[in-house]
Amino acid sequence: KLMNIALNKVSGSFDVRLLGEVLEDIHHMRPIGEAEVKLIGLEDSELRSYLQIADPPRLSDDDTMPTFGQSVTLSLAFTDTKVRDAVKVKLAALAEVQKQSTGDVVMGLLERRKR
Repeated sequence: KLMNIALNKVSGSFDVRLLGEVLEDIHHMRPIGEAEVKLIGLEDSELRSYLQIADPPRLSDDDTMPTFGQSVTLSLAFTDTKVRDAVKVKLAALAEVQKQSTGDVVMGLLERRKR
């Protein structure tokens, strides 16, 4: 399966959700190692992104929060504007790939980190 992904990455395209499901299936059997991630031509952040698409975090019914306008906001403190700007760009790109809000992407990354 990993070799097929690698070959498809070279000269093909992916159905993002199906790729996420295949990677989640492999990852569920055993964690995908750093060498395997490189073998299939993905960055670690891309792997996490695809895994997130296949297994997004779910909020329970009692996890409601008051909203401001149409969304809930969070502020982060950075000591360097270059780092802040880089995080914004990467987060926006992940959100676009995953078709999720940036907040949901952050939640998925934090949930993956706990595993």
